[in-house]
Amino acid sequence: MIKTKKNYILQKIGEEYMVIPVGTAAEQFRGMLTLNESAAFYWRELEKGTTFDSLAVLAMERFEDADEETVKKDIMEFLKDISFATETTP
Repeated sequence: MIKTKKNYILQKIGEEYMVIPVGTAAEQFRGMLTLNESAAFYWRELEKGTTFDSLAVLAMERFEDADEETVKKDIMEFLKDISFATETTP
């Protein structure tokens, strides 16, 4: 199970999605992340807790024109970029 850490909050500000660290996360990560719509979709699913495979299936359903290989590569890159804000549990 992959899940975002509690001290990171996704907010939509105007037309942009921002991840804002709060509490102790703000001490460790200074700044904010700007996400595109796909990344915001991934983030929202990670807030609930999901597996890589489940996230890939949901993404392929949402982004019907994307092929499986592209979706999985995109998710892997996204998870790598936000690894500081996620936790994995068995």
